[in-house]
Amino acid sequence: MSTIQRSESMNKYFKDYANSSTPMSKFVLQYDKALDTRYNKEREKTFKTMNSKPILKTFYLMEKEASKVNTRKMFKRFQNELIHLQHYVAEKIANEQIQGP
Repeated sequence: MSTIQRSESMNKYFKDYANSSTPMSKFVLQYDKALDTRYNKEREKTFKTMNSKPILKTFYLMEKEASKVNTRKMFKRFQNELIHLQHYVAEKIANEQIQGP
């Protein structure tokens, strides 16, 4: 992420809490409010991850294990990749073909 992108991202995040004419004393309060909001969202996601089970879409044990150790967001990414991998066909290669010198 470039410096400009980071700056734009922060501006977007704080625009609901403060603007260029906000006095410093109020900005500090609004900043705390913004952080509390962000932490609360994070706590909600953690709670959901720890207290619910995602819907498994395959019978692979790997998917079940990944659902236990990953956040919901990371698990969804993993699950999508796993499902897309099923579009490929695997074929066994004889041992003599893969042995090195």
